[in-house]
Amino acid sequence: MMACLSQYDNLFNSIPRLLANDYVTREGMATLATLNVLGKAKGYPVWGAPNRVEPFMNEKSPPPVACPSIVNSKALGFPVSKLTELCRFSGTKIYPGKGIRFVCSDSQVFLFANSKCKRYFHNRLKPTWTAMYRKRHKKDIAAETVKKRRRTSVCM
Repeated sequence: MMACLSQYDNLFNSIPRLLANDYVTREGMATLATLNVLGKAKGYPVWGAPNRVEPFMNEKSPPPVACPSIVNSKALGFPVSKLTELCRFSGTKIYPGKGIRFVCSDSQVFLFANSKCKRYFHNRLKPTWTAMYRKRHKKDIAAETVKKRRRTSVCM
């Protein structure tokens, strides 16, 4: 065992469990990473059944003498939710951890995809380049192809 971790012999029993409401939380992933580091420091093997995680989550049973794999949450069998939000200006998808959040003085929250969207919104410029504007004002490509003029042939 590493000298710096020798004082944490009972840490496995004091760490909170992994899941909350059937979704992976940041605390759960941090717990999983801590269990992995401590298990490797104690010389435990990696848990052989990545889809069977109930020994790590059951509070009544002691944790197994193994360290969980933290390769990804799918390998552990956890359901992962990717909640995407839409940009209030351009309508593009914004994934968690991305985007710029702006709160007005009236507590209204705006989420922008990038600084260009934020700048155009604050300067009150028209979003003519965005997909949402083009769809709303019927500027899509399919409409342009229908409106093409047809040449009439002249017979003499």
